[in-house]
Amino acid sequence: MRTDIPQPVRLADYCAPDFLIDRVDLDVRLDGAATRGEARLEMRRNPHGRTDAPLVLDGDELNVIS
Repeated sequence: MRTDIPQPVRLADYCAPDFLIDRVDLDVRLDGAATRGEARLEMRRNPHGRTDAPLVLDGDELNVIS
């Protein structure tokens, strides 16, 4: 999610990701009228991350079909 005021990212604020992505498959179909993309991700919880963290997918200007 974007904000109007950019916030600095500091190394001291770093923490291990809660999920690890093992594989990404992308299928992109370019068309003059509409471009369609499909992504499949294989993910798993990071044993060094927070065990109760929810999976949150964040995107800008996307139309999610399914």
